[in-house]
Amino acid sequence: MRIDMLEIGTVLVTMEEKEQESCGLDFSADSAKLKKALQALLLRVDRECGLKSRGRSYLVEAFPSRSGCLLLISTHTVERRRRVWRIKKQSGFLACFLDHADAMLDLLRSDNAPESYELYLLRGSYVLAAPQNDMNAAALSEYGTLLRLNAVSLARLREYGRRLSYPKNNCKEAI
Repeated sequence: MRIDMLEIGTVLVTMEEKEQESCGLDFSADSAKLKKALQALLLRVDRECGLKSRGRSYLVEAFPSRSGCLLLISTHTVERRRRVWRIKKQSGFLACFLDHADAMLDLLRSDNAPESYELYLLRGSYVLAAPQNDMNAAALSEYGTLLRLNAVSLARLREYGRRLSYPKNNCKEAI
């Protein structure tokens, strides 16, 4: 067997029939045996020629010759695709959970009521949802419990809550 380095990353292996049989390279055999024989040959070529196999893929081309075969082995670096993750813009909705109707009515009558809001009845308590920039969080906290809503929570509120009032301004920018 003769191993010639043609250029960086490309090697030519010249094998006679006896060497080919001793290595187990039978191109008419099933692919599992051929794969194992090629792996053993590639390890030998790596040791003798210094081909770096880590993070690379091989292209092995076999050509028949008069007394055996010629193997042209090329390597190239495998580039892994980087995943790009985008973070969706958060909706910026706040919800004020009110325990009873008196707190809800007091909030709506006060000067701290948001300009655009949606009012729901959810499991016996009132929920006022509004864009974050329309709500004065410090003033609303005296009427009920404030929570920041993401798009999924707002969608659940709209699905499972019973709508009591529609927004004065279009408040559906979160979904």
